[in-house]
Amino acid sequence: MRSFTTIVALEIPEKVTLVSPINNVYQHPYSNVFVWNIAARAESYIFKYGINPNPLFFNEYALDNPSATFQAIPLFFGLHYHWRVKAVNSTGEGEWSDIGVLNTIVLPPVLTFPENNGRAETTPDMSWEAVSGAASYTLQVGTDSLFNNSFTWDNIIETNKTIKLIMGQKYFWRVKTNNSNYSPVQFFFTGGVQAFIAGPARRPKKPEVQLTLSQVWDNIAKSNRRA
Repeated sequence: MRSFTTIVALEIPEKVTLVSPINNVYQHPYSNVFVWNIAARAESYIFKYGINPNPLFFNEYALDNPSATFQAIPLFFGLHYHWRVKAVNSTGEGEWSDIGVLNTIVLPPVLTFPENNGRAETTPDMSWEAVSGAASYTLQVGTDSLFNNSFTWDNIIETNKTIKLIMGQKYFWRVKTNNSNYSPVQFFFTGGVQAFIAGPARRPKKPEVQLTLSQVWDNIAKSNRRA
């Protein structure tokens, strides 16, 4: 009697589902660990990413291990990255995952004037360093570090803005680009040192009036005429 061995062909892997980073999130370009689900029947994976959303991605990596993670080299600030993954086994390749989008943030501006803990006039020209990739800037100035009492100037094209403030005040300020977080908060004072001296103002003494001898006699004569 003949015996027959039934060989069951391994099916191709299932479609991969992306897990992290969350689609269309904004994050630091060095936080670039990509995670997806472990696909059934997967023996390895192919990972692609780039800044072009069409299927011809710039970078492709064949991952020989079944681990469902990949850490890319440091990415660039201020770009929109697209990525996708598919599982592979000895039978063939599975379907590509949906395309995920990762947005890398832009570094916030570096504040230059007024200097931190410095002094400025009541019409300071607030300035900061230019940021590559920034289309505009937002300046925020307030009287408290939480900016509960503050003014905001949006859509500033240049890297400076002249504003009007009150003499003898402490101000907090920060700047962001159209695609970055705010810079670290700095503070400054308006006016010179004399503007912050405590206590009531003193009245100046009246200068003593010294009369000449002829003026004394004239005053005496006028008094006699009135008598």
